[in-house]
Amino acid sequence: MRFRTTALVSTLVLLAACGKDSTTAPTASGPSGNYRGTFVGSNSRGIVVIIFASPGATAVTGSLALTGGATINLAGSYDASSKAVSLTGTGYAVTGSYSSASSNFSGDYTGPSGDHGSWAVESGTVKVFCGSYNGNAAGNWNLVLNDAGQLRGVAQTSSGAIDLVGTYNSGSGAITITSPDDGTIGAAGTLNTSTGGGSGNWSVSGQTAGNWTANTNGC
Repeated sequence: MRFRTTALVSTLVLLAACGKDSTTAPTASGPSGNYRGTFVGSNSRGIVVIIFASPGATAVTGSLALTGGATINLAGSYDASSKAVSLTGTGYAVTGSYSSASSNFSGDYTGPSGDHGSWAVESGTVKVFCGSYNGNAAGNWNLVLNDAGQLRGVAQTSSGAIDLVGTYNSGSGAITITSPDDGTIGAAGTLNTSTGGGSGNWSVSGQTAGNWTANTNGC
C-alpha cells in the first residue's frame, strides 16, 4: 500500500507540473515590423511602406514615396479577423489585405485627380525595381524582391493596373513573371541585385510583345 500511495502522489505531482507548463500566456501573432514595396497607378508610382509597431497591432502607419515627387505620410488600421488594412493621407486612400501564407500585403489605392492603381509590399529586406515596358504596348511596371526570393509587382496597362507574381533564381538572377489578373501576360529576364538593374522581354499568350527594363534607382 505504501508503494501504491507513493506512486499515486508522484503521479499527481507530475500532472500538476504538466498542467502549469501548458497554461502559458497567449502570444501576439500576425503582421509585424516593416513591409516595403511598390505602387503603380494611372498618374503616379513609387515606393509604399507599411509599419506595424508590434505583432498584430491594429494601428498602423506608412508612407507613399512618389517617384519624382513628395512623400505622403499614411495612418490607418489593421483588422486581424478580416486581415484587411486601410490607410489614408493627403488625398490618398490605400486598402488591401494580408496573406499569412506568403507574409505580404497587396491591394488598391486612390489618389488626387482620379489617380488609382494597385500596390504590393513584402516583409524582410526588400529591393524595389522601378521601370517600364514597350513594344506592342507601353507603360510602367515595378517589381519587388525580398531576401527570401519572393517576387511580385504591379504593371499599369490600358485596362488599369494588374498584379504580378514570379520566381527568382538567386544563382543566375533569372526571373519569370505571370499575372493573376491576366493569364495571357508573361515576362522573363534577369535582375541583378548587386548593380540594381534588370531587363528582359514580355509576352502575350506566349508570343514576345516587347522589352522591359527596371532598376533600383528608378523609384
